[in-house]
Amino acid sequence: QIPDTYSARILGNGWFRNAWEVTDQFNGKSMAIKTLRLERDFLKEYYELHRRDAVAMERLTPSPYVMDIYGFCGQSAMTELAFLEKGINNLYRLSTGLKGISTPYVLQSKLQIAAMLSLGVAHIHSVDLDNGTATFANNLPATIAHYDINPRNVIMTPEGVPKINDFNVAEFLTWDQKTKQKCGFNSRLHEPWWRAPEEMISYHNITADEFVEVY
Repeated sequence: QIPDTYSARILGNGWFRNAWEVTDQFNGKSMAIKTLRLERDFLKEYYELHRRDAVAMERLTPSPYVMDIYGFCGQSAMTELAFLEKGINNLYRLSTGLKGISTPYVLQSKLQIAAMLSLGVAHIHSVDLDNGTATFANNLPATIAHYDINPRNVIMTPEGVPKINDFNVAEFLTWDQKTKQKCGFNSRLHEPWWRAPEEMISYHNITADEFVEVY
């Protein structure tokens, strides 16, 4: 329930969540709240999707290229609000609007956005381990894979900074302490048009790692 001092309006929805803009009437500040869609039940799998999303974003708080999370409880999460200017609030809409425009300013902006996103992906892959880092010496393992990197999952701020969003299918990577080898995770051909070539070449699930999202 939203207190009387706040106003709320729905922004849209994804496969299993609704996104709301909630505004504090006293100071005018707004945030986003993601809630389970009414047609979805309180299933264990949905709790797990929310957990992955919240834990990953919390661990990535220091990164300026990952969406900030302010709180999480059960099937809901409170995050920063994407830029609400219609047509440029995420990277997909921005890139669609700039299609065919090749001015020096646009080309430079695209390179800057790509560089910032590359840093964001690097931050995701290099979240600090809570323990065990000494075992790997200077060859620290990757810890998280977003596993759904695509333009729709990148919000844009009013300053033009891209921020990676939606970690609900993220993979928390495991490593073998003895062999120093990554264990990998089972790939899923979800939205195959965003998948890396090594996932699609055999048209069935493979053991993947963080490099599938470098592509």
